[in-house]
Parts: sequence; C-alpha cells; structure tokens
Amino acid sequence: MIGHIGHSAAVLLALVAVGCSGAGGRASAPRAGHLIIAGGAIKPDNEEIYARFMAPLALDAVIGVIPTASAAPQESAESSAKTLARYAGTRRVEPLDISVTNGTQASDPALVDRLARCQGLWFTGGDQSRIVATFRPASPAGGTPAYRAAADILARGGVIGGTSAGAAMMSDPMITGGRSNDALLGRVRGEGDDAGLGVGQGMGFFPYGLIDQHFLRRGRMGRLVVALERTGRARGYGVEENAALDVDLGAETITALGPGAAVLVVDITQLKREGQARLDVRLSLLNSGDAVDGRTGRVSPAGARRPILSPGAPASSSTGTLPDAWSPGAVAIALNRLAQNPAASVELHSGAPPHFDLRFTADGRTRFLADPSLPDRITIVSAQLSI
Repeated sequence: MIGHIGHSAAVLLALVAVGCSGAGGRASAPRAGHLIIAGGAIKPDNEEIYARFMAPLALDAVIGVIPTASAAPQESAESSAKTLARYAGTRRVEPLDISVTNGTQASDPALVDRLARCQGLWFTGGDQSRIVATFRPASPAGGTPAYRAAADILARGGVIGGTSAGAAMMSDPMITGGRSNDALLGRVRGEGDDAGLGVGQGMGFFPYGLIDQHFLRRGRMGRLVVALERTGRARGYGVEENAALDVDLGAETITALGPGAAVLVVDITQLKREGQARLDVRLSLLNSGDAVDGRTGRVSPAGARRPILSPGAPASSSTGTLPDAWSPGAVAIALNRLAQNPAASVELHSGAPPHFDLRFTADGRTRFLADPSLPDRITIVSAQLSI
C-alpha cells in the first residue's frame, strides 16, 4: 500500500473478501505470453492492433472468441470472429459459447477442452462484471476450469486480447464502473447504481496496475486516480478508443498501439492529499511504439521520437477555449497545450457542480518528444496533475 494515501476500508475489505492478490496483483499472474488490451471501439481496419494480436500465434493456431461480457453474446461473437478472421490467415477462429445465461459452460468438460486447445483468446466488449462472475466467481477457489485453462494459455506463451469490457477485466482488482465527479466525491457504486465508483475482483492477467478503457473519450481521469487510491495500486493505464496496450509478460514491457494519443499512464506514487484535493499525480501521454517497464513504470519513448526543441502543439489544441474537464479528449488537449508552453500551467474545469479544477504543469522531470515526421503526435513523459 502507499502509506500517505487515504483508503476506503470498506472497499479494501471487499477486495480481500473476493480474493484480491498482492499490491501489484502479481502473486498469481502469468509470467509468459502476451496481452492485447484494447480501449474499445476498435475500427475493423486497425491493422496495427489485430496484426499484433496475431503475431505470436502459430499459423495453425486456434483462436477462441469469448462473448461473455455482451448482452447479445451470439451477435457479439460472430462480429468479432468475422473481424479477427480478416487478419488470421490460416489460423482458425472459433466462437466459444460462454455467457452469463450459460455460465455452467465454464465448467463443462467439452467446452473447457475446446478452450484449452486454443493458443489465443479474444474477449468482446459489454460488462466486465459478467466475465468475472462467469469465469472467476467467489467460489470455487482458483476460479472455474475455463479460467484456469485461460491462464494456462498465457503460461504456454499464448495471447489473450480484449476490447472495452474485455480490457477492463484484465487487471485484479478491476474498475467496474463510475464517473469522475462521483469518484472524487467519495461515492461508492452500489447495486444497480451507475454513478459511484465501482471496484471489484478482476481476472488478474495484467499484473502491473489498473486498466481503464474508453479513457480520454469518456473523461475518466478522476475515476482512475481515485480507483488507484482505493486499491493501493501505484499506476493505472487509461487506454483510448481504437488504441491498445501490447503487454509482453515475459519481458515485462508494455507498448502503446494506435493512432494519435493512445494511452495515458497515471502514476500516484507521490500523490498527496489536502482534503479532497489530489496533488502531484504524474501523467505520461503515449503514442504508438512508446513503451513502459511494467516493474518500474519507466517510460521509453519510441526510437524515432526526439525532444522538442521549439515547443509546439496541434493547431486544434493550441488555441481557443478549453473544454469541460470530463468532456471527450479534454485531457489530451490540455497536455498538448502544455507542450506548446511548458512554463505556463494549463487548467481544465468541470462544468457540472460540484466543480473540480484540473491543473497541468511541467517541471524538471517532464519531457516532451515527437517524431520529426509526425510532429503533431507528441509524447509527454511525467507531467504533473493536481485536482
């Protein structure tokens, strides 16, 4: 735990009760294989993400599509299987009928055997709680046979990918829902409540912190910061829509994929509280190819990116009125404006009461980098955020 951060005892006790692992979730996490963690709304032509999912798989591999998160599992599985097949080559893509309405399949020997023969799994979007309730209920201990078979796929060097809910479920604990304003006010999500922050047991495939998805698009900065506080995790990874993380569990490296601002790394190692204010949160905005050391959180920008000598930012984010703090893309816009003039702070304000102010600043640890051939795609390492 991070000693100077205030925690919610009730939430932590609940996490312990459902079998949450150690501070990094790493005690039982697989040590091999790859994860492709997509932030949702992946375009079918996003070859970078789908090709990276296929890359570690043999040409005769079987890929299982798991629609457990979806309220319409058959349609979801068929749609995802069709997209994956575009990139699969000679690999075989098979939907697996494991849903909340058919949850006993997670213990059915015939279906578990089909899952165990897969070298890759793809979890569709929907509600991440459905995945955990089906694969890893509070009992039996260790999860269902299907859960153990999925973990074994990683242990053998296979690949598990997922989008939206299929991304959120990767960590343990995982975020189950909530909005930024409510999270910052300390509201905890209850049964049937969409407002308060929800945190619960996840699948535990990703051992390096928390995952949040649709991140920049849905203004989830506030909820991720609070979720990190409440679970004692040092870092969270906010994955944008049509973007992903490629996680090499053997090498313990995390690489951003996707056009534009792909991932925001949120680090609360030095966070300080003053009432409801959160000070000195560290943010790193990553573009495709930028990497993070899963153990230390150290960011390594892609090789072609160089320090920006003359600060600049995309025209759309360098002028004009800044948007509401929780509106789509607001955090990326603020960070790009900071890159234009690092000596001045940039502030976002939440419009709906109660009001929160987000202040972005740069100091001696902050770096701004860009590829000379793609000057609009700015990588920002260790900017400061105060809420």
